[in-house]
Amino acid sequence: MKAAFTEKQLEEAIDCILAGEKLTAVADSSPVSLSTLKRKVAARNKGPGPEGP
Repeated sequence: MKAAFTEKQLEEAIDCILAGEKLTAVADSSPVSLSTLKRKVAARNKGPGPEGP
């Protein structure tokens, strides 16, 4: 199934959340679903992780 939003819309929504806006407010005002935002923000916050030895 094709996403109902562009990569730019997703990045803008994530940036708003990371800037302090409430997740539910961003989901209500953007085409990106709440569950997608939760997953993508969690992945962004986790980052790539530490490098191995």
